[in-house]
Amino acid sequence: MTTEAATGDWYAAARRRAVAAGRRRRAAKASTELPELAPPVALSDGPLGAVQAADREIGRQTALRARAVAEFAATRPATADRAQGEPGAMSPERWAARPENLRPVSEWAARELVVGLSISASAADVMLSRSLNLVYRLPGTLAALEAGALHPGHLWTMLDKVAPIDDPIVRAEVEAELLRWAAGRIVAPAQLADKARRLVATRDARSAARRLEKAP
Repeated sequence: MTTEAATGDWYAAARRRAVAAGRRRRAAKASTELPELAPPVALSDGPLGAVQAADREIGRQTALRARAVAEFAATRPATADRAQGEPGAMSPERWAARPENLRPVSEWAARELVVGLSISASAADVMLSRSLNLVYRLPGTLAALEAGALHPGHLWTMLDKVAPIDDPIVRAEVEAELLRWAAGRIVAPAQLADKARRLVATRDARSAARRLEKAP
């Protein structure tokens, strides 16, 4: 091999490494940009395809229900309820036990869902809380569910690990990074949960390090 050829090979290899490093840096950079949302695999022929189509429709309807529940909750503001301590008002213990995102929602909204859907009061509270979190805190997840990129089994991870993040920018970045990672992959709920735990732990560690740097 000539010296010129060896130099050319070295340059090409170095350039490839630099390009790869740049891609990794860009991928690691926090972003709220969502990927193209689509099912990870095409529909199969025959009965399996029918199963896939039904599963995607369940996901789409789950998203539609969440939007409808959130819209219903918006028509039932807590300002219309009796104040704490008045006769007929919700007990302080029950009020304190409600999820925080239900505080602006009338106490009677859940009872209407109980009657309308034949579910328990606790199930109605869960449905309200989950729907509000999906619509207002996890819009990317809701869009992915509608598009078939995620299925209802993935929602627990997003609601449990991502929705509680207080900072809206950090929450949107974590949500988007998880959706980009899952895009085009066959991802089981447990795999998404593992990825979310690692990602949230990494972000928490970075935040702690920044707080230490700013400490006097």
